[in-house]
Amino acid sequence: MAVEYSLNVNGVVLEGRPVNPASCYLLQKVEGLDSRDLREEVNANAGRDGDVTGGQLRTGIRLIITGVINASSLSDLRVKDKALRAALQGGSSFTTTLSGRAGDPGDLTESFWVSAPYRAADDVDSPRLLKDFTFSVRSDADAWKKTGAASSSASTNPDVTRVVTNAGDVKVYPSFVLTATGTATIDYIENVTTGDKLDVSIAVVSTNVITFNTATMSITNQAGANLIASLTAASKWLSMLPGSNSFRFHLSSGTAVTMVVTWQDRYL
Repeated sequence: MAVEYSLNVNGVVLEGRPVNPASCYLLQKVEGLDSRDLREEVNANAGRDGDVTGGQLRTGIRLIITGVINASSLSDLRVKDKALRAALQGGSSFTTTLSGRAGDPGDLTESFWVSAPYRAADDVDSPRLLKDFTFSVRSDADAWKKTGAASSSASTNPDVTRVVTNAGDVKVYPSFVLTATGTATIDYIENVTTGDKLDVSIAVVSTNVITFNTATMSITNQAGANLIASLTAASKWLSMLPGSNSFRFHLSSGTAVTMVVTWQDRYL
């Protein structure tokens, strides 16, 4: 790795090309930039009926940082050593920003936890007053994040906007279950927040149940029949962004249909 890096750790700046070489935290090496951990979902939590109600997801990136404290005096060395130790206190998260990555014009900015203690040489190289250090940080530490249990909105009538909340931090793909208690024609379902819309023309009668599953891109009725041919070319499969989303549906005829939205929060 080139040394022209700058690493900000909780306000303490480690410099690859220091402004003042005689008094700086000289950053020498950062390992782990190209070894992002594989995201894996494990230990799915099955409900009593066998459906998966949640799971666990592990993800992150670990960096190992080595460098040298260059001090202009013994007191300067002690101040710098103390400041770096304080910045790396475990138990709390902080944002680490790495600028000047080789072959990557972007900066790396993530929230990290200390995953290995700060270590510094016991002896000081006098009269140059240098002190080696190394430490490791990890985004998401060794924490596990869960996918949420399945959530459902209350039953919604035609042309009534229903606001639902995706509490996760990535978009998810919901299902829409429309139940008929009379004769009607389903015209479209819309995510008002994103402007995306599923345009269809599906005639229903009492007891019909139509399910739009955006995760599997399928439309079926209560008997399991495939109704995907009712989807128009102008349609776009709906998703739920993190945070609040507003959904509504419209009937071109009739009024006797209600809709329930179901989804599962997910986390990076």
